[in-house]
Amino acid sequence: MSAPPADGPEIAKTLASAGHKRLELASNATPATALSTMAGPPSEESASGRRLSDPPPQAVVDGRYRILGRLGAGAMGIVYSAEDVLLKRPVALKVIEPSLARTANALDRFVREARALARLRHDNVVQIYAFGSHEASLFFAMEYVDGASLATILDKHVASGTTLPLGKVLEILSHVARGLDAAHAMNIVHRDVKPSNIVIERVTGRPVLIDFGLARHVAGPSPHSSLTAAGTPSYMAPEQARNDATLISPQTDVYSLACMAFELLTGHPVFEGEDIHQMVLAHALNAPRLPSAIRRQYEVFDALFARALAKHPRYRHASCGELVEALASTARAAGLLEQHDARATVAARQVARGPRVLILAEDDGMRRAVVREVTRAVQRIGHSFGVECTSEPGLLVSAFEREPATVVIIDDDRTAGQSISLAGHLRSLAGGANAEVIVMTRNMLAGRDDWDAVGARRLSKPLNMRALAAALDVACATAASKTSSAD
Repeated sequence: MSAPPADGPEIAKTLASAGHKRLELASNATPATALSTMAGPPSEESASGRRLSDPPPQAVVDGRYRILGRLGAGAMGIVYSAEDVLLKRPVALKVIEPSLARTANALDRFVREARALARLRHDNVVQIYAFGSHEASLFFAMEYVDGASLATILDKHVASGTTLPLGKVLEILSHVARGLDAAHAMNIVHRDVKPSNIVIERVTGRPVLIDFGLARHVAGPSPHSSLTAAGTPSYMAPEQARNDATLISPQTDVYSLACMAFELLTGHPVFEGEDIHQMVLAHALNAPRLPSAIRRQYEVFDALFARALAKHPRYRHASCGELVEALASTARAAGLLEQHDARATVAARQVARGPRVLILAEDDGMRRAVVREVTRAVQRIGHSFGVECTSEPGLLVSAFEREPATVVIIDDDRTAGQSISLAGHLRSLAGGANAEVIVMTRNMLAGRDDWDAVGARRLSKPLNMRALAAALDVACATAASKTSSAD
């Protein structure tokens, strides 16, 4: 597949001259975490949880796709759950933000994602059904995968202090590797392999790779090629961090898959930085830590991860399948697959009871770091807390409305500086007056009186984990005290 340099400007020109009413979508969204678990009502930055600019439920796109709800947001637009009214089947509908539809680079990326999916036919890659235009925007319809993102599953294990069973990890990795290798066979590199871009189908357990928004056609290195640095810091290959387009290859995805495998096995990312830029630099320059540094029983995997996480692509495994097969054969030889951690299995199935924590955070790595600190704080006071994470303010509000939280942690970057308004709105909800609110912000100087008015604690970003731990100790202890008093 070759990227069509003329397509973007030409389609943008056509849309600009169409004179249709704009379909307003959020332009400051971050990558969607799944095509699945957020299939409830559309999210909004108002009291009801829907964005005012979203098309109303039951709106029909292109005369065929009836909007049912909002699944999540991506850098290019929003993904909706919808019904194909002709074929009577559920679909996921990805719609580009109209202003981006007039930008050649963004339009090229949207078209490139659709074409990448159209070329792939694999059980572990989300399937695309159709591509078209609607009013002043573009969309494509794809397979709706009913399930939970791997990030959500991982978050639950981190919150309970457990890890997924080794056999399950290898099973998931094996399917993801097959999907990636199928893409690589078509010269498509995903470039954003991470837990939130993998959905585990509820009924079948099938892992499905989604979001090819950063995918690139790579027929071979070219000294004249150029790419914009992109990816997710916790899983970004060194060549992505250095923005070296000549080295982008299937081994780029091998590196990201290894980062994900490391986290599934240990419960921790390869690099744990207090700042996104530090994490990117670590992937580019620092030697990775190995599994045995966290879980001694996985020392047998150290050499495999040292290879898969090599700084230069040429030293990594030749394919994703080769990496996963090496992990599986090593596990079998060491007898690890014969061992069964009953405590981890039971803990993973338990539903947390008692007070709960809601977390709104931008980056997978940061969100998971916060979850770990919450878990430690909770364990220190001897209470069991439920933890729920989201990357969207509207979904945070919906979760709080569904069940009030005792501790709410907000990343100010996810609210476009509107954390005071969000905290104030949470306070107005049932149970909101007693919630402990912590806001991670880069703007410590703004409106102290306003912050005090909504009763929010502030932590400065880049985040200092010791400061976070101290704030969580106080917040969790206060919340536990309130809960005990209520009982």
